[in-house]
Amino acid sequence: IDKLPQGEARPLDRGSLIHKQAECFIKGLPCPIVDEGLEKFPKLEKNGDLPAGMPCTKAGVMPTQLERFRGLFMDARARYGKKLPSAAVVEGTWAFTKDWRPCSPTDWGNCWVRIKVDLAYEEKAQVLYIRDWKTGKFDERQNADYLKTLQLYSLGGLLAMPHIQKARPSLVYLDNGTIYPGPDQGLLEYTRADIPKLKKIWEARVEPMFNDRVF
Repeated sequence: IDKLPQGEARPLDRGSLIHKQAECFIKGLPCPIVDEGLEKFPKLEKNGDLPAGMPCTKAGVMPTQLERFRGLFMDARARYGKKLPSAAVVEGTWAFTKDWRPCSPTDWGNCWVRIKVDLAYEEKAQVLYIRDWKTGKFDERQNADYLKTLQLYSLGGLLAMPHIQKARPSLVYLDNGTIYPGPDQGLLEYTRADIPKLKKIWEARVEPMFNDRVF
């Protein structure tokens, strides 16, 4: 409310730049160069653009921070711009009304939820893989929150793409090369039969927020 300065947010600024690297590489654009030796990282503009004068790689050159998942990023880049079933959705937004009908994310009168997805692609017919980029350390204690996030991504994908029968979401930890859930945690998969359950989970989760009258 008071628009006070938020201070330094080095990990968040770094994470935003690495997300931008992933987006730019998949889209075949020059990628920002992230110098890990900096005391603080440049901030993206409010519209998500790179700050003026930000050093970048040549288009097609993979940044160091993405190298642990070279195969994944090369595959996503090959899919980007193609028609389904091999298309890749990059930095897309799935938006819905309160009764879960798809709508424009700028429909300010009716849009109830906006889901920002880092990467989604149909690797197999009617199976949607959803990847969410993470930086920093993997924390086992946050698994419950991670699961809820992945459930929301899956719900969004199933509703936004009616032909999709299965959604397989995962978190991709770019810094340490970890994918959650991994082989030892078991495949996470949601089908069209799970849609009512997933809706109820998220409606219940936000109900206290809408009932709260104290800021």
